[in-house]
Amino acid sequence: MELPHRDHSILPQTIGVLVAAILLLLWQAANLSPVGMLLLGLLTLSYLNYVVGGRDVLYPAFTFAAIWAAVTVVYIFCPVEIRLLGWKTVGILVGGVTSFSIGCLLGNRRLFRMRNADRRNEFLDSWDNPQARLLLLGYTVLTIPIVIFDVQQIVGEHISLSPAFFIRLRATINDLYLTDPGTSPYGGWLMNRLVTTSFIISVLTFLLFVMKEKRKWANVICVLCLIILSLLFTGRTFLMQAFCGSLCLVLLRRKNRHFTRIALPIGMAGFGLILLMTAITFLTKAETQGSNGLQVATDMAFEYIAGPIAGFDYAVNHPAEFQDQPATVFAGILTPLSRLELIRYKPPNASDYFVFVPFPTNVYTCFKPYYEDFGMVGCFLAFAIFGLVEGRLFHAAVRGGQIAAFFLAYLSDPLMFSTFDDHYRYVMGYIYLGLYILVYFYCLKRVRICMNRSSAVPIADLHVQELRAR
Repeated sequence: MELPHRDHSILPQTIGVLVAAILLLLWQAANLSPVGMLLLGLLTLSYLNYVVGGRDVLYPAFTFAAIWAAVTVVYIFCPVEIRLLGWKTVGILVGGVTSFSIGCLLGNRRLFRMRNADRRNEFLDSWDNPQARLLLLGYTVLTIPIVIFDVQQIVGEHISLSPAFFIRLRATINDLYLTDPGTSPYGGWLMNRLVTTSFIISVLTFLLFVMKEKRKWANVICVLCLIILSLLFTGRTFLMQAFCGSLCLVLLRRKNRHFTRIALPIGMAGFGLILLMTAITFLTKAETQGSNGLQVATDMAFEYIAGPIAGFDYAVNHPAEFQDQPATVFAGILTPLSRLELIRYKPPNASDYFVFVPFPTNVYTCFKPYYEDFGMVGCFLAFAIFGLVEGRLFHAAVRGGQIAAFFLAYLSDPLMFSTFDDHYRYVMGYIYLGLYILVYFYCLKRVRICMNRSSAVPIADLHVQELRAR
């Protein structure tokens, strides 16, 4: 992981983009529209973040703004009829992206010097233990038969690879979630924890293998486990996490991450992601099983991409329809407390309300929960904090921090899918991530099992004297 090349002055580029912005504003004055101003603001923020971030496409603020600009383009050219945006929605979206950009700018700095901590982290990051990764991979492999057994219990039939089976499985899981939003369809408490953990660990282990593993056979097994578990989950969540995280880790290896150098690979990856979403929709949705199933799946993919922006506009302009919803930002903390009867709190539904824009949608971008719980100012503050965290992780990751790179890869999913839904607020995901980092980076990596007893020395012991000397 190497730092990208940085220019000494951004003044000429800044003047150029401001002149271009003024010309676009004059052009828009003849046919002023909210979505046109949204695209203009997002493109301007994308360029400024690109320059401020050292022309590094992995700079989180640039990624955030650029993805919002790309989705806005898809919204403008959406082949299906879609709700028009209002000025208030445009103001919230531009303000949210701006707040994230400011936070990321502040986070991408060395705030204070910690020489001893930096040296310890350098040694910690340099230790490698392939046995630890095989142990995690073995856990994932062993959980697959358990997940298959539980899935068969849910559906009530033997597993098959036909689209009809996965459609029934997804419908059954959704019905169980809607019946009791606070529970999981995967058996009792122990089975629920085991199955859920297997999904999450498969993704984290895949990211770990992308970052560290060089043995091809181990990588193949890891990918197969991820695909099998993603099919059994029937959703896109874990597969998208793996895709976004692996893209982040692969790009971190490149010395030059200028947009002009990797625009084509990123464009192909984005196109492949759209094809993947279309394929998953085709296989798991009952609406796509007719003679025109491919066309329906394609339209639904566009609706998934552009629909959340229109849905958020509906939520902004119809606040009364969402007033009875419980607070959702801290639901991951409040729900367990309410089950222990420590507080009175009604957990939110597993899925949000459907609205028509004019096609049905129940996803409203990443901004809706914070806007409804805290208002416009609170929403901007929340995304400034997210930007600060992402910027700090980016600052450490590009300087070789393995744990920071792993954390940044995990946050690639909420960053890249911010135009779809909010994944920043899921507390359990951070708990699993923290435990995984603790177990692998601080425990498993430090002990190696050797066949020769005389050389079976914990890795940690080999570095103690060197660490103390420094």
